[in-house]
Amino acid sequence: MNTNNTEEASNTATALMEATNSEIDPETDVIIKSEWHFLTDDLREELTLIRTNAFDSVIFENARENIEEIPSPSMLKRLMSFPIFLLSPLYVENGPLIVEAVKRESDLRFTRESDGDVIGDLPTIAQVVILTVVVAFGLGIAWFAALSTVNIDYAFLSLVSYLLLFATPLAIRFARGKVSGDLNRNKIMANCIEDAIESNADLVLVPLGKKHVKPVRDVLEDEIRVQTIPPTHGFLSAKSMREFIPGFLGFLVLFVAVWIVAAAVGGGAMLVLYDILPLI
Repeated sequence: MNTNNTEEASNTATALMEATNSEIDPETDVIIKSEWHFLTDDLREELTLIRTNAFDSVIFENARENIEEIPSPSMLKRLMSFPIFLLSPLYVENGPLIVEAVKRESDLRFTRESDGDVIGDLPTIAQVVILTVVVAFGLGIAWFAALSTVNIDYAFLSLVSYLLLFATPLAIRFARGKVSGDLNRNKIMANCIEDAIESNADLVLVPLGKKHVKPVRDVLEDEIRVQTIPPTHGFLSAKSMREFIPGFLGFLVLFVAVWIVAAAVGGGAMLVLYDILPLI
C-alpha cells in the first residue's frame, strides 16, 4: 500500500472511530455492525457510519426484490412474511439506512433475493411437505374454533394450531442456519460479503443481527480482514429493555388479535360449510 492509500485508510479509520467510539483497524476489509433489531441506537450508529462516506458497499438483511422491485405475491412469500408481520413490533425499520446509502452512491447488496427463498431454495418435495403441513395447521385453527362452539376446550387446540403455523417458518429459518453447504443462511450471507470484496470494494459495511455475526465470520474466507462493532447496549441493559418490552407487548397483542380474527372467520366458515354440505 502506498503512502497516499495508507494515509487515506488512516483517515477513514479515524472517522469511523469517532462515529462509533470503537477502535478501527485501517487495514480492515469488512466492518460487521452487530445489532439488536429492536434497538434504535444501533440503527442510529449504523446511519452515522454510512454518513462517513467510507464504504464502497453496504449489505442489508433485506430481500432485494422488496427494495428494488414490486414483487409478485406467492404462497411461499406470504408464508415467510406471516411471522415477520407478527414480529414487526420488535423490529426497527432500516429504510433510512438504505436511503442514506443510495445518497452516498454506495453499492447496495442484500442477503437474499426474496423472502420466499428460505423455502423456495429447498427441494420440491420439501416444499410440498411444508405447504401441506401449513395448510393442515390452518385448517386446524378453523376446525377447532368451530368445535369450540360446542366445547370451549377446543379453543386451546385452535390456539396450538395457530402457534404451530407461526412457528413453522421460524423453524425453517433456524434450520437453514444450521445445515451445512450452500443452503446454510449464514454461508449465503458470507458469500454476499465475499462477492462485494471481489467486486473491488475496499471497505464493506454489514449491519447484521447479533445472532448471525459469529456464524458469518466463521465461514468467511480467512484472507478477508473483518472487524465487528458490538451492539450499542447489552440486551439486558435498561436502554434495551425500554425498547424491547413495549415491542414484545405489541407483538403479544398483535399475535392474539390475529388468532382471534383467524379463529372467528375460519370457525364461522367451517360452521357454514357444515350446514351447507348436507344440502349439496
